[in-house]
Amino acid sequence: MNFIGKKINFSTTEALFQSYSFPSDLVGYILEDNKNNGIIELAAVAYPKFTDVNNPVFIINMTDLDLENSMSISISDIMVDSDLLSSSNLVIT
Repeated sequence: MNFIGKKINFSTTEALFQSYSFPSDLVGYILEDNKNNGIIELAAVAYPKFTDVNNPVFIINMTDLDLENSMSISISDIMVDSDLLSSSNLVIT
């Protein structure tokens, strides 16, 4: 994998985005312009190809604003290299 991109959606009443990180063999960027609307977008590139599938591709840190109820995060629009992965939606609750 030379490129990965994805969109992360969350409810701003349930969660607050804090920070992100990528493994050392990926150079990544996060677009935070819409974080107050519950949308962040991540992209990362690697050269040579990223092949370490046993470790996370990215880590995001969030604060749970409502400990009484479960929080949901959805990851969509996952693109690897130049291919948009079909059915590439993941919901974490």
